[in-house]
Amino acid sequence: MITPSAARCLAETAHAGQLDRLGRPLVDHVLRVASNPTLCSYPELVVLALLHDSVEKGCLGWDDLRAQGVGDDQLAVLDALTQRAGESEGAYFARVARVPTALLIKRADLLDKLDADPAGVPAREVVEVRSEAQARLDLLDGLAAAVLD
Repeated sequence: MITPSAARCLAETAHAGQLDRLGRPLVDHVLRVASNPTLCSYPELVVLALLHDSVEKGCLGWDDLRAQGVGDDQLAVLDALTQRAGESEGAYFARVARVPTALLIKRADLLDKLDADPAGVPAREVVEVRSEAQARLDLLDGLAAAVLD
């Protein structure tokens, strides 16, 4: 099983030079998600949070993760967190909602985007990112509630 420090190195490799929509290093988002209070006390959750965007948005593939010690159970959660090309947001979030660990990490991911307020970024862009994150969080929470029913 991969350690949090090894996962951090992998995340830094996966997102080297990448910027988020607001012009910040994407790896900083991943690090903030991993430091979410709900996740940061559990090394297994920290590992998954660090790697949650490595395949979808980063330069790593499933074989790369496996070769670095990411276990099958971890890969299953990361797979649930990875939106497929052409997949609707509803289908993607329905899959996430069915995997409790993935749901925790995706919620932390969206909550980080709700907190976006970088200096020097036009307010309109920040409002757009926050609004989109809130809509996505509402959809995810609604689908998660339906799974529990």
